[in-house]
Formats: sequence, structure tokens, C-alpha cells
Amino acid sequence: MTKLVEIRLPQNGIRPEGCAELVRALGQLPNLEVLDLQDNTFTNSASKVLAETLAKWHKLRVLNVGDCLLGAAVRWAPRPGTVAA
Repeated sequence: MTKLVEIRLPQNGIRPEGCAELVRALGQLPNLEVLDLQDNTFTNSASKVLAETLAKWHKLRVLNVGDCLLGAAVRWAPRPGTVAA
């Protein structure tokens, strides 16, 4: 599973608990380049998990978490060549 580089799960109705568990699991993918979870519900609890997990994705170029009701916990400065959607 570590060979996966692109995950796109927009508008799947994933609730905060599911988002948190999904992000924890995806943290095991060191080669992840694209993560699209647009329009799923994070809120503050899953946002914290996302913030903690971001450091594991050294190759991440695209992160789409638009319309996810992120809490204030996510503070991410994109690396050069990275697109924050």
C-alpha cells in the first residue's frame, strides 16, 4: 500500500471521526503526492489529526480540503512546487 501516490475522495459524506481515522491511515503512505478530501466534514478534531499527519507526507504536492469545515488547528505552509487547493 505504500506505493499509492494519489487519493481522491471528494464529496463522500465522511464525518469527522471517519476523516480522522482515514488521515491516520493515510499517514502510512510516505509517497503520497495528491490528497483530495474536498467537501467532507473535518471540524476541529479531524483537523488536528491532519495537522499532525502533514509532516509525514514529504512528497505531497496537492492538498484539497476545501469546504471541509476545518478547525483552526491546521496551519500548513506549502513547500515550493506544492498546490494547496
